[in-house]
Amino acid sequence: MSTILECANLTKRYGARLALDNISLKLESGRIIGLLGPNGSGKSTLIKLINDLLSPTAGTLTIDGLTPGLETKKIVSYLPERSYLDENLKVSSYLTYFADFYDDFDTSRALDMLKRLNIDPDLRIKGQENAYKQVISGAVGGAAGVTHAACTAETDCQPNDNVEALRMALDAANIESRPLWKPMHKQPVYKNAPAYTNGVSEALFARGICLPAGPWVTDDHVRYIVDTIKDNIE
Repeated sequence: MSTILECANLTKRYGARLALDNISLKLESGRIIGLLGPNGSGKSTLIKLINDLLSPTAGTLTIDGLTPGLETKKIVSYLPERSYLDENLKVSSYLTYFADFYDDFDTSRALDMLKRLNIDPDLRIKGQENAYKQVISGAVGGAAGVTHAACTAETDCQPNDNVEALRMALDAANIESRPLWKPMHKQPVYKNAPAYTNGVSEALFARGICLPAGPWVTDDHVRYIVDTIKDNIE
């Protein structure tokens, strides 16, 4: 295996504050390595130096024998903790942007991933960036009345962000709506029961939404619902 990353007497200061102090190390390719340390120990600083987002105060750093720069960006991927994407742009705009920025960006693979995640590259619902971010307390168990505080709002089978954001927008407009009923084999009470599925119920649940219907829903109600949905699609 070859050396993929090498630091020699690497030092980084922010004014008088010392973030990295004379670090020397070699990392071989073909391995998964974790970078651990308490807050303020220089983990983020080292990552940013590797990505050429910062310049060292002293010492050297090479990636596959190259100084961090344009060529190393072709072999280094960096996912920051906080999103740097403009939330006002559509997914399709970013596909175009990344395809133009990265020589090896695979647009067809990205589109396939979006399809698997049920994300429409040309549709954006206002507020969808907040869908599922707020952890909720819910009731489970039906008549048993068992309640719990969910540790996460994410489940293994749920509506996509567009559907949940639209439900939230309709709720704010006093329009009752909900996703399609969760597939029975995904209900906690049936989690250990045998199930024979073809993926249709999960796919419908991920994309569908139930809207008011029946004899008491007038044409004016329908127009109000449709207009509300249109107002929340970007």
